Amino acid sequence: MSAVARAILSSDFTRGRIKDFMLEGEVLLAIFLACLLLASMLGIIYIRGHERQLTSELQYNRQQYDDMQVTHSQLLLEKATWSQQSRIQDIAQAKLNMQLPSSKNVITVE
Repeated sequence: MSAVARAILSSDFTRGRIKDFMLEGEVLLAIFLACLLLASMLGIIYIRGHERQLTSELQYNRQQYDDMQVTHSQLLLEKATWSQQSRIQDIAQAKLNMQLPSSKNVITVE
């Protein structure tokens, strides 16, 4: 270290300034860390709220899926009921006056 540097560091004027600068640096560091902590806390609050919203939406969608599954099952049962051969034949005979052809009127194509 040069004599000039020693003289500057040993003077009362610079010693007070260096301590003030170090103190200001510590304060700035503390403020910076407090800001990071605050940002982290706000991030956690946001993420938890978003997670709750998505969980609620997932439960709603699962309930809709279950309701649609029940409706689908009911529609399949109704389709099977309405498409039974005996029911179609009864409607054809009653409303359309259709009759089964006799065996002599049936032509088989090979």
